Parts: sequence; structure tokens; C-alpha cells
Amino acid sequence: MASIIQFRRDTASNWTSNNPTLADGELGIESDTGTYKIGDGSTAWTSLGYGIGVLGTGFIDAKGDLILGTADNTVSRLAVGSNGQVLVADSSATTGVKWSSSDASNNWHTAVKLASAAALPNSPTYSNGSSGVGGNSYFWF
Repeated sequence: MASIIQFRRDTASNWTSNNPTLADGELGIESDTGTYKIGDGSTAWTSLGYGIGVLGTGFIDAKGDLILGTADNTVSRLAVGSNGQVLVADSSATTGVKWSSSDASNNWHTAVKLASAAALPNSPTYSNGSSGVGGNSYFWF
């Protein structure tokens, strides 16, 4: 005879409103979010932290979606960006990152080129009095 193992499962709102205390090691699954908690025998549902990872694929809506942390023990889905967009840090965004056009993110490259040009003279002067690139170069092998 085959055995069937089933875990306690309910919607997130029902878990929260009933706020049960799971037995030590008991798994409780939110059927509508795919997240889960594991009981310790003394802590009520709303005070337990969520388990690491998401059960199932209901959290993903499209190819390229990202799962990101938004707070302690809290995850969120960031929908895939448009073609040519890049992911950039943005502390004002809920997830801490956002999609941006690649043109906007390439501005750092221009800034580096300008900073390098300002820091490195076009015609350096060497200690031997010569100037420009070259001077007297010696290589020993």
C-alpha cells in the first residue's frame, strides 16, 4: 500500500487570520504564494519567518523575471525589462534595483574617459627632460 505525505496548506490570509502554532518541524505552505514556514512548536504563524526559497513556480510570470529581497525575510518579483535595458541599483525602488535604458547606464563610461583625460596629460614630461610618449625607453630581458 502506497503512503501519501501531505503538508498543511492554506491561503496566506487564512494562515494570518487563524495564526496557528505549528508543531516543531511541521511545514505550513501558503497555497497562493508558494512560500512556507516551518514550526518550532511554540511560535505563532505570524511571528515565524518564511523559509528560504519559493515552492512551486507560481511566483514567476514570465521568462526573465527576477526574485529579489525587499526586506528581512521578504521577497518580491521584478518583471523582466525590455530589450536593451540593464539592471541598475536604485535605493528608492522597492527591490533596490530597477531596469534602465542602456544609454543612461553608459554615462559612467563617458565620465571615466573625461576623468582619465583630466588626470593624464597628453604630453607627459619625463625626469630626463624629454616630453611626449617615447622619450628614451630601455627594456631588459
